[in-house]
Amino acid sequence: MATAEVAVPRVQYVQSPPRGPITRLLEDERWLAICLMLPTVVLLGLFIAHPFVNGILLSVTDTKVGVPGHFVGIDNFVKVWNDGIFQVAVWNTCLYTFVTTVFKLVLGLLAGLAAEPAFSRQGVPARLYTSAIHHPDRVVHLRLEMDVRPNVQCPELDAVPYRDH
Repeated sequence: MATAEVAVPRVQYVQSPPRGPITRLLEDERWLAICLMLPTVVLLGLFIAHPFVNGILLSVTDTKVGVPGHFVGIDNFVKVWNDGIFQVAVWNTCLYTFVTTVFKLVLGLLAGLAAEPAFSRQGVPARLYTSAIHHPDRVVHLRLEMDVRPNVQCPELDAVPYRDH
């Protein structure tokens, strides 16, 4: 049996131009990550860390406006801690935080209960548990799936009617 040899044309590839040192450096993912994070770190240091450190330094000195201060340690903190106005302000802040947190929790639970009429046949404790713990994240995810891809079948939503508002 005779075999025929086929000549394959030789392809000439064009050589890529030599890469510069910056290109070679940025192809390494570690250096690329550092280069991409550096502006963020500089801005955070400039706008967050610098004022924070200056605040700490001012709190341990007796600095007045226009006059350099001297180190006094924690004397400023002791003076403020024994001030009656400061103690009232701390108490008011804690009370406000507690009351508003409870109010937002109760209001959020009531809004969740009102938004889920499918669970009206259940008792209040079961509705609270279901709507507050398990239900919202799953329903939001499935609702988004249905909005993005309307032809998706979601049998999990049979218990929760889908309403367009």
